[in-house]
Amino acid sequence: MYHNLVAPSFLAQLSATFKQQPKAQALVLHDSVWSYEQLDQTANRLQFYFADAGLTRGAVVAIHMQSKATAIAAMIAILREGGVYLPLDPLYPSDRLGYMVANASCHLLVCDNDELLLEGVRRVDVRKLDLTLPIPKLASARLKAESDAYIMYTSGTQRHCRSERLDRRTTLCRRGHAG
Repeated sequence: MYHNLVAPSFLAQLSATFKQQPKAQALVLHDSVWSYEQLDQTANRLQFYFADAGLTRGAVVAIHMQSKATAIAAMIAILREGGVYLPLDPLYPSDRLGYMVANASCHLLVCDNDELLLEGVRRVDVRKLDLTLPIPKLASARLKAESDAYIMYTSGTQRHCRSERLDRRTTLCRRGHAG
């Protein structure tokens, strides 16, 4: 069951949390713990680099990363800049990932590995970025709730998987309900 409620945007709610609880735990992954402040600062730095790499409003950015914490920061950065993110599972075969990137018209790939090399797609390798430099806070793009937030591919055969675009309102307002 899904609840389509009128609610503040995901980024607005996240921004409020960053301000209200900067030292609280935002992410706990394996042996890594990130505070909301660290997540906000990393997302801000990534947003700066993505804008510099040519990310524009509505552009689709593929994320192919091993580091889940940095991938989450990248998703926030892409949304802040007005982009649409396409999460890529590093365990999928490269042919399937290539199909998804081409099908979604991605021109930018955010990665932390050398496993996926795609022709015509600009790479931003976060391992090569200095994520400690002080960078001024960038404003989030002003977008309508109907603007795309991310693209999800459903299971299927290598060349026949389907995609669904989810908007910014859906990102926050759809919640699965057990029962």
